[in-house]
Amino acid sequence: MTIVDGFNLDPTVGSLSTHSMSGIGGYQGHPLAASDRLPPNGARLGSRVVPPEAMRPSFAGDVRVVLDPQDDAFMPVRVRNFLGNEYRVKIQTDRMGAQLNGPAIAHSAGFNIVSDGIMNGSIQALGAGRPLILLANCQATGGYPKIATVIGPDLPRVAQRQPGEGMRFVAASPDDAEAAAPGHQLMLAKMLGAVEPLSTVWTSLNNKMLLASNLVSGVWSAFT
Repeated sequence: MTIVDGFNLDPTVGSLSTHSMSGIGGYQGHPLAASDRLPPNGARLGSRVVPPEAMRPSFAGDVRVVLDPQDDAFMPVRVRNFLGNEYRVKIQTDRMGAQLNGPAIAHSAGFNIVSDGIMNGSIQALGAGRPLILLANCQATGGYPKIATVIGPDLPRVAQRQPGEGMRFVAASPDDAEAAAPGHQLMLAKMLGAVEPLSTVWTSLNNKMLLASNLVSGVWSAFT
């Protein structure tokens, strides 16, 4: 990956990131299109970074979920179908949530519930029974029943799936989820320990510099 020393864009609240739902930030507040051109800020190129093979994360494999306390809002056979079938990521997926195509999850008593708290990884079954996995930009509450929650270490497997790619869900207990956390944290620590400077252009790292820069590809977070 080659790092360009920023783009000549007007920051919004100190950042060049795009928030497409509110139409602000980035380039004219919308996702980049094929015809868009971003003017480089000085066109200074940084160093080329290739992470060690052992430090390259894999996003393959099943996605582990803890069945939600609201799983009684669905017929048992539908819960089994949810765990036994493959779902594919829809093109409409964004940082708010991963929308999935696959067998509908029928509600046992309607889909309207009193809004309650949701979190990164909550899986709602929408009115048509299609699953929606809430991600980093999700709202704080929601009014659709939740069938399960993706465990923290497996959230990258959801966030990094591309439209059209499939995933399968397997049930995990809360104890399983807690047991997976230390190994995941150790892996993150090893990755951070292997990080080298991305560029010789920057002489110091600070919040202002980071917020004013676009990180393009090759940058992965367990919390995206």
